Amino acid sequence: MQNYRYFLSSMPARPQNPNLNLDRRTVPGMLVRLLAPALKTLLGLLRREAMQGAPAAIFQSYMVGDFFMALPALKKAAREGAAVVLCRPDCVEFLAREGIPGLPFENPFRQRPGIATFVRTWRSAWALRGRLGDVALDVDADPRTAFWLKVAGVRRVVSYRRAFGVLFDETFPLPEPSIHQADRDMRVVEEWLKRDGGRGTGVGGEHKTQMSPSASSLTTPDPRPPTLSAPWVLSVWTRKASKNWPLERWEALMEKLTGAGIPFVVLDPPDGDAAFREFRRRGRADFLRGTLPEIADAVRAGAGVIATDNFLGHMAAYYGKPVLWINLSSPAAQVEPRGPRTLAAHRPSVEEAWRTFENLRGPAPA
Repeated sequence: MQNYRYFLSSMPARPQNPNLNLDRRTVPGMLVRLLAPALKTLLGLLRREAMQGAPAAIFQSYMVGDFFMALPALKKAAREGAAVVLCRPDCVEFLAREGIPGLPFENPFRQRPGIATFVRTWRSAWALRGRLGDVALDVDADPRTAFWLKVAGVRRVVSYRRAFGVLFDETFPLPEPSIHQADRDMRVVEEWLKRDGGRGTGVGGEHKTQMSPSASSLTTPDPRPPTLSAPWVLSVWTRKASKNWPLERWEALMEKLTGAGIPFVVLDPPDGDAAFREFRRRGRADFLRGTLPEIADAVRAGAGVIATDNFLGHMAAYYGKPVLWINLSSPAAQVEPRGPRTLAAHRPSVEEAWRTFENLRGPAPA
């Protein structure tokens, strides 16, 4: 047995790309590559001439956390009058608040693949035909995005070079440094602006972005200091089980918050599983419900956020709020919330999470 263990330890490790922004899952990637020739023929038939003055597009439509990580890059693009942003319908209001032109794109097929959701997403993409220019950028190099943009009639879909990134018409090397997703988004947008320089974007007229001075900076810290009674907002559940901190640990942490007289509310997820419903039934907290903009307003008015790897930490970090990020399985170098006051606790015990929280509540850095 000892010799066998030595044999295993002496085997060369499988090479891994240190930058996860360049990787893709192999099996879905191979499937897309096999289908690519037929898809390119079909999608080529769907191209159409853009309407005069129709804007180029930047696609940022899948996850709310990704949206907030990309917002500084989207604001840079909008400041240069480069494009309209395609995003989830519940994120359009955030673009409007920042002075960024946006169009909603509903994509239920991503979360719930099936014939009915495919048809709904196809209709959503088809409704965009004639409203976009000849060029579109995807900051994530996702072949699914390229597919939907071509259904929408875009003639030239651009992104950075990534494994299995088929269906794109143009790609470029990922600029460095681009390890964190927010950095990647910024570098990709900057490279696209440098290469296209407005060429073929068709931005003009009503689509020209006029950003107000308050919306022109690359970060938007909330200028309103929280009151002493402002609650912390907790998010205790995600759809991915490997990211979830055990609910009994959340309950123990909430007992510590209550004992210290620290007010808090718990974000009520839209489709919690049975364990979360039982957690909610025990009624040990007040729950925050509302639309995504209403939740954002609560975060901005609150003292800070305690969350696992989900959208709430990225939203709070964008608004300059303190964040205790409880991370169980996510690559921190790529997706840790990027804000002025974020502290991470990796697979913590309750005591470790509490100590990190107390450090977070200390004096803000000068």
